[in-house]
Amino acid sequence: FKSFVYDTSLMNTLDIYGAFNKHLLIGIIGVHREKQHISLFFVLPHYHRQGIGKSLFDYVMSECNFTYITVHSSTYAETFYASLGFKKVGKKELNKGIVSIPMERNI
Repeated sequence: FKSFVYDTSLMNTLDIYGAFNKHLLIGIIGVHREKQHISLFFVLPHYHRQGIGKSLFDYVMSECNFTYITVHSSTYAETFYASLGFKKVGKKELNKGIVSIPMERNI
């Protein structure tokens, strides 16, 4: 994961949006517009289940003209993505030590 976030050439391909509580960054979503893919999506644990993630997602969807969107969900976030309308499109994958579930949502 660190190799991804510290790779500026990869990070420069993303549009990154944040949610703030005053001056504190409490949530972030990074999307690759050309691939129509969510690469980063995190909300601080203290702010879970308060609509922050859904608001970030809804904002991105209103800003981008996607026909679909994909994500490699962590096993922890699978239920959250399902609540946003994502469906599994494959089995769990292991890539560089990270387990993920490929998911997609048609718009």
